[in-house]
Amino acid sequence: DGMADKEAQLLQMNMVKPTKAGQLPTLVLKNVHMWPVTIDIMLLGSKGQNIERCNLTLAKKKQEKKELPAGVGQIKVRAWVFDQTLRLKVMPPDASGKVSITVVSCQNLSDADWVGGLSDPYVIGKVRGKEETKFQTKVVDNSSNPVFNYTTAWDDLSVMDYIDLE
Repeated sequence: DGMADKEAQLLQMNMVKPTKAGQLPTLVLKNVHMWPVTIDIMLLGSKGQNIERCNLTLAKKKQEKKELPAGVGQIKVRAWVFDQTLRLKVMPPDASGKVSITVVSCQNLSDADWVGGLSDPYVIGKVRGKEETKFQTKVVDNSSNPVFNYTTAWDDLSVMDYIDLE
């Protein structure tokens, strides 16, 4: 199915030849995936010797140009997608029996804004079945990698309680 192939594609690459004497050829890399793509590039000489290695992350629909130094005979490229990540820190009960949870940060969030710009993310959470424990972090404007460092603490939690986050 051609649709599955299109969804799996991460990267488009073009080689742009120099138009003037003294210019170097340029490798153009474009992220065509719906998430940020991390790219590892190895530039090798004609005998396989390492000339240069670089690593970069391209946001959705962004491109990067890389001038190629003289002597490059081969280019190896690996590309992969990082998943969205939510970092939490949970502390066991203190002397008073309170359990604390810190919503640290998120990474690689997709853009949920309909009108340009990045998302304005926040996290809502609560102990399942205990509406009084509901919390919301601050809103971080225009970010796909927000840092919250929001801490809350609860009494009377058991190992059977679930914390729901959205």
